[in-house]
Amino acid sequence: MEEHESAIKCNSQNEFNITTLLHRMESWKQNLSNHSAENFMPTLFGRGIFDFFPHLASVNLTDLAPVMLTPTIQRWKRLVFGIPVVMRNTNYIEETLASLFKHLTPSASDQVLFVVMFATPNTNTAAFKKLSYSLISNYANEIEEGLLEVAVIPSKWYESQPAFITPTFNDSSQRMQWRLKQNLDYFYLMNYGRQKAEYYMQLEDDVATTPKYAQTVLNYLQLKEGRPWFSMHFSTLGFIGKLFRSEDVKIITNAILSYYKYKPVDWIFLDVEYSITCSPEYRKEQCIRARDASRVMVSPPQFQHIGKLSSLGGKKQKLKERFFDKSSQKMTRSNPPAKVTSSMPTYYPYTAELGYQKFAFMWFTKASTGDNVTIEFHNPVKVLGVQMISGINPAPLDMFAHDTKLYAQGLDKREQLLGSFSSYGDIVVRMNGTAMTALILRIFSNHTRWVIVGHMEIDYEN
Repeated sequence: MEEHESAIKCNSQNEFNITTLLHRMESWKQNLSNHSAENFMPTLFGRGIFDFFPHLASVNLTDLAPVMLTPTIQRWKRLVFGIPVVMRNTNYIEETLASLFKHLTPSASDQVLFVVMFATPNTNTAAFKKLSYSLISNYANEIEEGLLEVAVIPSKWYESQPAFITPTFNDSSQRMQWRLKQNLDYFYLMNYGRQKAEYYMQLEDDVATTPKYAQTVLNYLQLKEGRPWFSMHFSTLGFIGKLFRSEDVKIITNAILSYYKYKPVDWIFLDVEYSITCSPEYRKEQCIRARDASRVMVSPPQFQHIGKLSSLGGKKQKLKERFFDKSSQKMTRSNPPAKVTSSMPTYYPYTAELGYQKFAFMWFTKASTGDNVTIEFHNPVKVLGVQMISGINPAPLDMFAHDTKLYAQGLDKREQLLGSFSSYGDIVVRMNGTAMTALILRIFSNHTRWVIVGHMEIDYEN
């Protein structure tokens, strides 16, 4: 880290407190020496990687360890976000981290880790030094709190990449090399990240978040605890916002290693999905249904793509999430059939019934003591979990009060309290499959604002 320290000392334009940062870096260096990233190497890749890159067999494994710019976090977390960073003329990673940390609730911060992995063969540039140390200085507190790791993929790793590969899908040689590097960057980061937490989510270095993204992600994990799913989708764009159990990540990285020369990573992921869910005897429509059944689709999306310049030189990036702060009335939720009514007036067309049936909002213009939302199932349902999140985009302050309660009505028509909304305006409850005839949300205070509700999900035995 010495050359980076020199760069900081020579930069008179730096806005952060240099003395404080250098003291912190000294303590970090001691941490790095005690908890080196090479501790991860025995399980980072597995010996099978040498079948794909034979020349790496002669490389010292420690030379393939990530170059840590911050201490490694030793504590096992609930969720890790993997963020690869590619140097380009316009960098978005600082804007991305600002959004991630701004919208990270205190209840979520203890459960998550962000791994920022620079994917650049040449770190001896002024641009890299400026950006990497800007991150370290601006987020020194998050680093010390165990929320953020910053690392670099080692230069030795890039020696594994072939100089030429046969083009596929009529891509140019430039695009082929870009695709190949991206695949191997993902392979490296995912293998590292999966050892940090129970769940792994893939992000990019140019995204913005909703105000309750972390809370929403953790709620879905709780809602689907113990249930069969392979992936959760918190964005519809490429590989952004895709979440997996860490134990399943190796299935994907093995596939990347096998097919990195032939397809982009998001297409490789599709192949993995179909391999897991689709029988050779299925028709195409059956395969699609089986694949969709293994996914947990989340709408509205929690991440928006903000980058305008791709890491592929000369390419402008125009991809945007269409429903980032909107609702979709086309996609149908998998909630059990029910009659949904409410005593509260709504902002048309966002009724309680629409929000229950579609990936749409419920949007109430007035909520007062004695109001309710009633969900009467057509037939008794064995409920495993319930979730509602209020105060979502585009009105994050329009949420239910903490004294709003959710009740279940049993076969005997008696009501049982399931829980109250949190101070963040959400509720998520897991159950053991108790049969019930209805769910009733009751309001116990007068609200001064409207209330917007999304992610109305019921997990139940089919």
